[in-house]
Amino acid sequence: MQGPGDGDRAASDGGLWNRMLTLTARSLPSYLYRARPWVPGRFVDLWEAMQEIAGEHREFAAKLAEHLVRRGGMPDPGNYPAVYTAWHDLALDFLADKTIRELRGGAAELEAAVGGSGLDPAVSKSAESLRRLFLDEAERLQTLLDDLRRVSPASPDDAG
Repeated sequence: MQGPGDGDRAASDGGLWNRMLTLTARSLPSYLYRARPWVPGRFVDLWEAMQEIAGEHREFAAKLAEHLVRRGGMPDPGNYPAVYTAWHDLALDFLADKTIRELRGGAAELEAAVGGSGLDPAVSKSAESLRRLFLDEAERLQTLLDDLRRVSPASPDDAG
């Protein structure tokens, strides 16, 4: 039997599960994995990190989708943001900057969603785990990008 507000909680739990699914399955690294940008030689390490992040997002998204189905929900990651179609042919350092902002924004969104809590402990735990993953990924990319820019400043040929 559901108590007052339990239906709202179930809806918000399901909404957050699907939002986490969207944040991972439809992330910029996930898109770039499918629509590979041009990668000049000096960006190989950065590209490999982006691919690793895309793999982490695919794994997390698969677990979220399985969890939603087990709970009787319908996984709905939605579409990739349309703006991504205009970005896949731009310089990888530009895309890494966009990814870092996306990851940090997703982490802040998850922190806010869990902050007001009243959520099922399982959704809170998953949201916190994803928040930490996003922050770790952003830091990893930022370090690679900073090192790349320190060692080899952009040349006119690399302008995107």
